[in-house]
Amino acid sequence: MEPNLSNLTPEQRSEYYCNQAADYARRSAERDSNGKPLNKKENESLTSKGNVCWDAVKDCAFKAGAISKNRYKSVDAKTDLVASSDRRINNANELRNVPPGHTLGFFEAEVAKSTEPPRIATKPFHVMLTTGDNKAAGHKNGCLEIGNPSGWEELDLSQLKWHKGYFIASPEAKGKEIDLSRLTEQNGHFILAEPNNKKDVYYKAFVVTHRPISEAGKQPSNEASTSAQM
Repeated sequence: MEPNLSNLTPEQRSEYYCNQAADYARRSAERDSNGKPLNKKENESLTSKGNVCWDAVKDCAFKAGAISKNRYKSVDAKTDLVASSDRRINNANELRNVPPGHTLGFFEAEVAKSTEPPRIATKPFHVMLTTGDNKAAGHKNGCLEIGNPSGWEELDLSQLKWHKGYFIASPEAKGKEIDLSRLTEQNGHFILAEPNNKKDVYYKAFVVTHRPISEAGKQPSNEASTSAQM
């Protein structure tokens, strides 16, 4: 039964809507022992219409009642769900503590020399929705190395790799364990030098930020401000 939202503080209302979105995201991602969605209609509705990752998160929030119909129409899924200037996540422990129902934004960063600020993309590379217990749901998660190329799914984010405050990923190293102490910075990327004349592995760096899905469409403060993100 829905509570009387008028009796709740703004913070309590935000938490309520975030939990609604997280519950819908989790339910839509549930699968049976054969890997087939238990709620096929809900699952497929998030990835239909040619949806990409941010469209799927926006649709999830709307179907869960976390954002109104008017706001659903006005919100640009690619730019209004989360911004590079939102609260930054610097490591696995901070990610673990993000509450359910928050939009996660992964923004490409060109790691500069220590005397220069990094250049950070203003539009996200990937977007997901946290579901609690260090998990998040999303569509087309293969770009993070741990998910599938397509389909709404819930993933364990403890598998993500972090280095110097960045999430790092490389298509050439999917599923491989790496010695982070061996990474060096070169030409805006992290490089893992391989011995015996093997090809070096280039890791892209990403700034990761989060925002409650209930605040989709808010005006970001200091959009693309690199100084606030270090």
